Amino acid sequence: MRPGTRQSLAQMCYHLLLAGGALVFSLPFAWLLSSSFKDHDELFSETWLPSLPAAVSSSPYLAPAESHLERPERIAPQAWKTLEPRLLQQLSERLAQVDHPGVQAAMRQEPEVLPALAVEAARVLFKRGGGSLFAERSPEEAIASLCQQVDRELLDHVLNRTYRGVLIGELLAEFADGRQQVLLGRDAQPRAQSAGLDLGEVLTFQERPGRQVRLQFANDQGLNATFALPSPLSVGQLRRLVLPIRGDRSYHELVLILDTGEGVYRARAPFVLENDRWMDALWAFAEPSLREQRTVYYSAHLTPLDRLGPSSGTPSLTLEFTRTAYPVVLARHFLKNYAGALLAVPFLTYLRNTVLLTLLNILAQLFSCTLIAYGFARLRWPGRDGVFALVLSTLMLPPQVTMIPQFLIWRSLGQYDTFQPLWVPSLFGAGFFIFMMRQFMLTIPKDLEEAARIDGCGYWGTYWRIILPLLKPALAAVCIFQFMGTWNDFLGPLIYLSSASRAPLSLGLFRFQSSHFVSAVGEWGLLMAASALMVLPVILLFFCAQRYFIQGITLTGMKN
Repeated sequence: MRPGTRQSLAQMCYHLLLAGGALVFSLPFAWLLSSSFKDHDELFSETWLPSLPAAVSSSPYLAPAESHLERPERIAPQAWKTLEPRLLQQLSERLAQVDHPGVQAAMRQEPEVLPALAVEAARVLFKRGGGSLFAERSPEEAIASLCQQVDRELLDHVLNRTYRGVLIGELLAEFADGRQQVLLGRDAQPRAQSAGLDLGEVLTFQERPGRQVRLQFANDQGLNATFALPSPLSVGQLRRLVLPIRGDRSYHELVLILDTGEGVYRARAPFVLENDRWMDALWAFAEPSLREQRTVYYSAHLTPLDRLGPSSGTPSLTLEFTRTAYPVVLARHFLKNYAGALLAVPFLTYLRNTVLLTLLNILAQLFSCTLIAYGFARLRWPGRDGVFALVLSTLMLPPQVTMIPQFLIWRSLGQYDTFQPLWVPSLFGAGFFIFMMRQFMLTIPKDLEEAARIDGCGYWGTYWRIILPLLKPALAAVCIFQFMGTWNDFLGPLIYLSSASRAPLSLGLFRFQSSHFVSAVGEWGLLMAASALMVLPVILLFFCAQRYFIQGITLTGMKN
């Protein structure tokens, strides 16, 4: 083999090794990023990539799913080819026998719903360990045991994942004095409705009863149903309207148009049918604050009503459903967690606090470390080397040793729950940065400094005009190190800050993770999205400033 070919192969192996290492270290971030795009029921799935939403033109509809089951480990492939049809057939017969109003309504509307329900029910039973029954018992006994495990709770779960539809509850009016009034019951009949909209029967399964809404869109036209109100409504006394809705994940829009008898009002923003759980659509006559929207985010969607014009004379209420284009559905599906993270937590407040602390620490470190390093590298004074050794010894001291004394000092100074303990120590420098700056300054030729002295520059002039401009690589490295340290700092804010309005991103996300909503509702996708937003600036900064980062680490000094 020629020497040039051997060298090329060696370089190729080195590059492949580096690329493989980069891929391995990027896997956690790739997992975090992919999880931030997933829905809440996809986070614990085995697939890395999020699923695509369905293009829905009619509702209720069968959710896209696989038509075959995954073969249990202890069953041979040939045997499973005959067992799988028998299992799905007997599960379908069992589903049809269970007295479940949701399944009965789905069978009347969609003939193919039973096979899809059977596949999903078998998949759920296999996750519970039902697949091992085929290795312990005969096929007939295993199938019979699986069919016996089918109950109403399982059917609720299976039906919710397989056959999706829109359910609405009673429309309530909440008044300023605390009273509530039912404006429209679940069995209210519309005064007028579009041809593609039909209000079906009231279903009583799952958490609460609701009336099914059947939608059949043709092109992009809107579907609406108008109801007559029993009496006029006074806007001055009315606080808001509440309509419980269970969506179908179609991402179509629902807009309320209200004629109170005094004027016509329209919802400023639509209620998006993006979830398959019960939520309250809230319409208020006053502009809601960000705090109110954040308070009801997990269970409701709050939208103000804008006045359009005078009343037609007849109090009425119109529910208008509008089809959403599929590109918009994709954008809403994949960015839903990011939009929710920005609304569910005071993300901008956390970001402002983090940026402020980061800038203060960077400026303080640059100011103090360069001056201290200049004194160690260029000035001669008694005890300089001993003091420099003392500074280096601080690198050997664990921060846990000084944590409690520093906290007691700052608290005695009255600086608890302020930003001062988190950035003022940077004015006194850091041992590592001082050492790095000093070593970099030692590589700068003294001839430049002597020439500046001949021109009349003093110590300050030499530092400002000669030394500091040549420290750009080291300064960039200090900025990057300090940026990452302050941006990701969690222990310092946890110790010194107690107010939520002063929390940075690291502490804010921790409080959001430990909150009742994440643990109870399961909104882990919001946490993944917020974490991705926190990590992204650090990664972008490194890639944009990696040249200065490497130069600062290698301490190459001047060139030419």
